[in-house]
Amino acid sequence: MRVLVIEDDPDLGAWLRASVTQALGPCDVVTSLEEARAALAVAVFDLVVIDRLLPDGDGMGLIAELGALRPQPGILLTALDDPEEVASGVRVRGDLTNHLVRAGVSYRF
Repeated sequence: MRVLVIEDDPDLGAWLRASVTQALGPCDVVTSLEEARAALAVAVFDLVVIDRLLPDGDGMGLIAELGALRPQPGILLTALDDPEEVASGVRVRGDLTNHLVRAGVSYRF
């Protein structure tokens, strides 16, 4: 399994790379939507973990793009702990039902 993590926090990105690699296999980490689009253009990933708030935009736009291009499984990673914000990810792409909330708060839909 090959995983793409889109996370701009270097410490969290390193932790995710180590954890995902140990559990699932190869993991690429990029820090922006621009880098993510470049990685997705040249490789196929089995899972994409997307941070909601990135320096060059909102990860929600990429979630919608992924659903239209290649519907691979996705996990939304966010520091926003508002249930409405998390639910908006489900509305953007109905099959995106997995999410991680960094603040330790979790909502299930």
